Amino acid sequence: MGENIELEAKPFYPLFVYHEDKPGMFAKIDKVLADHGINIRETPSRQIGEGCAIAVYLVHQRVSKRVLKKLKNLEGVHRAIT
Repeated sequence: MGENIELEAKPFYPLFVYHEDKPGMFAKIDKVLADHGINIRETPSRQIGEGCAIAVYLVHQRVSKRVLKKLKNLEGVHRAIT
């Protein structure tokens, strides 16, 4: 029969990104995170106004001020906070 597999529970940290609601935004944000070795657990998002959305990234590593700055400098990102 099958073996029991024990999964290690990893902590996760929230990252809130307010951005334009248009194609390609997730790809740009995800690339910045990937380039800094930040693993994404999940990314629920909601539209919060005409043409605006908030994505709540749950990530496995803390997001540094340097990464936050890079996210904030992306065209179409209005705000990024932890």
